[in-house]
Amino acid sequence: MIIFNVMIIVLLVFAIILLSGVKIMFNCKYFQLLISILVMYAPIVSFKKGYELGEIGRSDEIMLIIVCLILIGLIIWGYRRNKSIYSIHNVKQKDVMNIIEKYLLRKNIKHEIRDEEIYFPDGNNVVFVRGIMETSLDCREIKNEDFCEELVNEVRAGIKEIKERYFPYEGVFYIVFAVFLYWINLTFLK
Repeated sequence: MIIFNVMIIVLLVFAIILLSGVKIMFNCKYFQLLISILVMYAPIVSFKKGYELGEIGRSDEIMLIIVCLILIGLIIWGYRRNKSIYSIHNVKQKDVMNIIEKYLLRKNIKHEIRDEEIYFPDGNNVVFVRGIMETSLDCREIKNEDFCEELVNEVRAGIKEIKERYFPYEGVFYIVFAVFLYWINLTFLK
């Protein structure tokens, strides 16, 4: 299956980028859109081949159309939901928290730092900064505030100034996962 090979190649390219140590920040909605396209490709191609061979009936066509509409609805919902969530790679959570705290102190914005979140008492809003292998910056609750876009740009510029390098466990994970998918491809899908 060509889509399986494309997914493996995308994983390997992303893993190599992470292993190079480049500090990356991007909006999650783009990654979700790419994954959704890759997932929807295989059923549509199978349907097209079955239709050309005459093996697909009307009920199958209707079922595929319903499933595709549901998937497109989920993609649009997820795309809109993830508009203000950013994924940051090769940077630790404490570094992102420090960048945000410096910005808020410089702009004189009232805030409280908690374990994985920054609480704004004025608007009762919270910015979540979570990290296991990657750091996630969740600005959904402050997306309508005046300083939200400026805060995101400050984090984007601030991570590039960090000189400290960390071992990218996420890149190693993606390489191991790509090798596992390649093994599945060779063993079961040939």
